[in-house]
Amino acid sequence: MSEIKLNLIDTQNILHGTIHGSVADAVVAALSAEPETIAELQAALERYIKPIDKASPFALFHADSRIDERPWDAGIVVVDLAARIVASESTYSQPAPQGQVDYHNGVSATDIPVLYRLRDDWLFLDSIRQYECLREQRCRERAATSPLDVRAVLYGRPLLEFIVRECLALNYRNRERPGQRRREGRDQSLSSRTYRYWHQHRRLVNKQVRTTRGSGWVSIDL
Repeated sequence: MSEIKLNLIDTQNILHGTIHGSVADAVVAALSAEPETIAELQAALERYIKPIDKASPFALFHADSRIDERPWDAGIVVVDLAARIVASESTYSQPAPQGQVDYHNGVSATDIPVLYRLRDDWLFLDSIRQYECLREQRCRERAATSPLDVRAVLYGRPLLEFIVRECLALNYRNRERPGQRRREGRDQSLSSRTYRYWHQHRRLVNKQVRTTRGSGWVSIDL
């Protein structure tokens, strides 16, 4: 028995369908990218399973207003992004907050292990009934606490404004410095200063996350 019933939930959608148990394991690993929506989860899944022809692994899943509690073959797994709960009753595997999955090249599984670790605020349960009892409480707790979105700092307007501001400042200071050597030095200075700023803000954000959210990890792709 190798297939399971997989339920995916975010704040707006519920999808469910049958899928190979190894895909469910990769879905759990993809949670390390901190997805908030099923679409973001699907994008993060590409780190572990290479897509073929951009086909979604959830293309045959059904949209619904509630989860499908009926197990299939090896069991059932629920991944709730809104409540940050993974619940399973499966004989295929036991999802865990850290571990490894073998990379799938789109044709078959390889011998390349990909490690993952989720933040400490993810709750893992071995009972679907217990999940149903805790879901609403977990959603209320998350709604009461605004999550720290580091992407706004690392990839958003603050970084772009800094790059523009520093470029204008360097152009002003070096406006009357002719010669290719001068321009190369200016470009190197800009590159170095931008990198230092980026690096300092990344450390600052990670420190804030550790301070406000315990020992959780933040996934950052540079």
